[in-house]
Amino acid sequence: MYLPLAAVITLAVVGLHRLIGRRALFAATVLAVVLGGLTIRRNADYRSALSIWTDTAAKCPDNARALYGLVAPCCRPVAPPKPFPYYERAAAARPQSS
Repeated sequence: MYLPLAAVITLAVVGLHRLIGRRALFAATVLAVVLGGLTIRRNADYRSALSIWTDTAAKCPDNARALYGLVAPCCRPVAPPKPFPYYERAAAARPQSS
């Protein structure tokens, strides 16, 4: 999706440049740096299945899919034990799925 988005971003920057002048290029640069930093920070959540599901469950504690997602990584020998509280919370959030 990044390549098609490049054309849209280019049109937006050129359009802003025509409207407000050189300040548009500075604003676009600042926005790119900020969004790049946020992307790097979010990518840290994707380092493992456990970290992404933990983040999702923290943000949406009643989300059954997130809670079920915590069960699988917890059942592996290298992950922390005790997946059953997550399974019980997931089953309570969406009993027809269990």
